[in-house]
Amino acid sequence: MLLKSLMLIGAAALLSAGLARYWLLGVLPRAVMTVGLVGAACVALFSLLDVRATVLSVLPSADTALLVRYLRTTAHGEAVQVRIWLGLALAALLALPSARGGGVGVAFGVGALGLLATFSVISHAAAMGGWWPLASDLVHFVAAGAWAGGVFALALAPLWGRAERGTLEAALRRMSALGLLTVLALTITGTVNALVHAGDARAFLASGYVTALAVKLALVVITVALAALNRFVLLPGLLAGADASRIRTAVSVEAVLLVAVLVATGWLSTTAVPHDMSSMGAGVDVIDNAAGVLRLLFGQE
Repeated sequence: MLLKSLMLIGAAALLSAGLARYWLLGVLPRAVMTVGLVGAACVALFSLLDVRATVLSVLPSADTALLVRYLRTTAHGEAVQVRIWLGLALAALLALPSARGGGVGVAFGVGALGLLATFSVISHAAAMGGWWPLASDLVHFVAAGAWAGGVFALALAPLWGRAERGTLEAALRRMSALGLLTVLALTITGTVNALVHAGDARAFLASGYVTALAVKLALVVITVALAALNRFVLLPGLLAGADASRIRTAVSVEAVLLVAVLVATGWLSTTAVPHDMSSMGAGVDVIDNAAGVLRLLFGQE
């Protein structure tokens, strides 16, 4: 769980630098770039440690030759290889001194999508059969990464003085629009992703998976409430001339909450799915699953 959470936080940190340079700010502040490069290093390091932990979970030891073989011959290992190479490529794009927008920005976006896809292709959803659970899971990761990355960039960027007021207001407007889109995407895909595993409603509601899901949802609700305060109260106040200190504090707290959400996501994604593994790969009927959960909740089963 911890390694997966650290990988996700590292990926969000890497995305924060790309969002800052290619969309949110148009420049890459030193602090944001440093966090982005550290994020790329964390993605690589913790991905390799995750491979080692996976091997040690089934074998008493894991020497270098065995780890290399695992990387070359398993789906997990191949995904980790792609993730590391893409992380290094994205870090290299960030290091280009004059890379702003245009083709380089598109390349960063495509690379970031590929990096996040390496989490989806070895997720619970990928084993369920069909393309759409995998696509829903990927959209969920993209939305979470964009939201967290954007907030991290705002919290770290030197935008909070009087001299940067115009840049700050423009960045907050962009982040507000992005936040709305990502929350909508997370709501839809999160619901779908949960119901993918709810074929046996009774087992689903009694599982550790639902416990982890409930914790994550509670954190998301709190974070969304704070984001709504930023969008509908603090941002209009800032645009009307209020001091930036209150919204700066709120953005910083939102960043901390999003770290907690990513930790909960790591917990959820490493918790056993609440159904018989033999049913995986046979396809999913989300509507039937949702109906079964509702019938059980309302005492009709």
